[in-house]
Amino acid sequence: VMPPEAAFFYLLGEISGLVPLALAGRAIDTQLMACGLEQLSRRKLRVKRFFHTPQASHDTASNHAEVLETALTACEILTIKRATPELVDRLLADFLKPELRRIEILHAYESFKLDLLFRAYALREARAGRMPDAKAVFEPRPPPTDERNRHQRNEAAERHDRPLRELVGVVFDI
Repeated sequence: VMPPEAAFFYLLGEISGLVPLALAGRAIDTQLMACGLEQLSRRKLRVKRFFHTPQASHDTASNHAEVLETALTACEILTIKRATPELVDRLLADFLKPELRRIEILHAYESFKLDLLFRAYALREARAGRMPDAKAVFEPRPPPTDERNRHQRNEAAERHDRPLRELVGVVFDI
């Protein structure tokens, strides 16, 4: 059985060393980074599982969060280098599926999830030549199917959603 730390670096494969080098301004082989990112994505990044799992800690990233962070950073680097746009688009689509952006499944204290979501959204918009729109980050709640207690549910939804809307407004309405 592989210890968690070793499994983490095994999963990251070739990009585990390339991302920090690129962030430090070193020249890197973008094809090698793209190949490593492709291998990582084939091993299932499990983005949906990450977004649907309650965050265990508010100040410590899980190994899963670190893997997704590295994958998204690799997407950002490959975008700057104008390499493998199809791969980057495919991975951004995984991060930005509508069911992962539903406002009712996210919370303002889930900093790792929100960081990934905001960065993936901003990168997608920049790649498309658009300015990010704070109102388009989250998917809206579905309309209530039951009319009973509708007012109370609307108030509860507003209490839940307001901090998220304020946060996204601070980030994108600059």
